[in-house]
Amino acid sequence: MKEWLKLLLYSICIITLLLHLLPDGKFVKYVRFYAGLLFFLIALEPLLGLFLEDGELVKVLQLRFLKEDYRDLSSTVEGLGELKNAQIQASYQNEICRQIAGIAASCTGKKASAAVTFSADGYTPAKVMIHLADTESQADSTDERTFSAAQTSRPQATDSAKLSLAADALRQELCSVYALPSEAVLIFDTGGASL
Repeated sequence: MKEWLKLLLYSICIITLLLHLLPDGKFVKYVRFYAGLLFFLIALEPLLGLFLEDGELVKVLQLRFLKEDYRDLSSTVEGLGELKNAQIQASYQNEICRQIAGIAASCTGKKASAAVTFSADGYTPAKVMIHLADTESQADSTDERTFSAAQTSRPQATDSAKLSLAADALRQELCSVYALPSEAVLIFDTGGASL
């Protein structure tokens, strides 16, 4: 009991000194509130000793703080899991787009870019749009052919037919690999014409 009275007296002195040292301002009300709360807990210590065993209050408070920390940690880990899954899904989708563009380039011999729409699960391709572009070497060889060969529309027709056959082969390849319906694969040529 004597120790408790000493602690109570010391806390009153420290709180009073602290309040006199602080300049008047917005922090005084916060210091006064928390100092009063601390003083209240010190004053209640003997009363709590009647209801709780020695050190039981500390154990109860530690348990409560540990529960709060665990709840915060669990929510943080859950948020990290969602972030991790989103990054994995984005990487997967980028890889599928890269693969489809590679397949299109190998089937048609043209530079290709792919845009893929995924289903609700985020992992199943639902629709594919492929844009083909002439590569620089093809553009140069086409220009040379135009100047050196007779000007007829027949080479352009055969190029168009070859491209149409290549587009059909590409469509079949994508449908078999990614289990897409053929109408879900859209292929556009350099000029934006659908193949």
